[in-house]
Amino acid sequence: MRRIRKGTSVVPTATSGLAESIAKVAPVGYLSLVVIAVDQLIQVSIAADSFTPAEPLTRFQLSASFAARMAPFILGFLIAFGSALAAGSRVALAALRWTAAGLAVILAGAAVMLWFDGATLKPSVGAEELSAFRDQWIRGQVFSILGSGFFAWFSIGLFRMR
Repeated sequence: MRRIRKGTSVVPTATSGLAESIAKVAPVGYLSLVVIAVDQLIQVSIAADSFTPAEPLTRFQLSASFAARMAPFILGFLIAFGSALAAGSRVALAALRWTAAGLAVILAGAAVMLWFDGATLKPSVGAEELSAFRDQWIRGQVFSILGSGFFAWFSIGLFRMR
């Protein structure tokens, strides 16, 4: 990957007119990530309303809720990434880099919590609810692992661009 030099754009000069037009609307791309993040964090905060760190059930619910919100976050990151590249904004790329690294760590932690808390809660789940519980447990694990992998990959790629 090419390094971004101060004062230069990563967009080829043949499309500089298009790049300038996109750079003018880059704040809209950043704003889309902010709006998506606020919306998803509100959804997670609703799930965290009765969060008690000592109880496996509330940890499980919060981790599964956070993992289920990754698709919109990824979409917002891709929009903001395209805007930052088009604008040649080193500051925006640095913010995306560190935010992606933080989300990768949080999602890895969510996967670990789901693994252990799911195993703790499984014996207490009734037979009629076991299938739904197992589906939520597997879905949370898959989204946590895939989301953590995506954001780790994204962050590493941005660190290499520096």
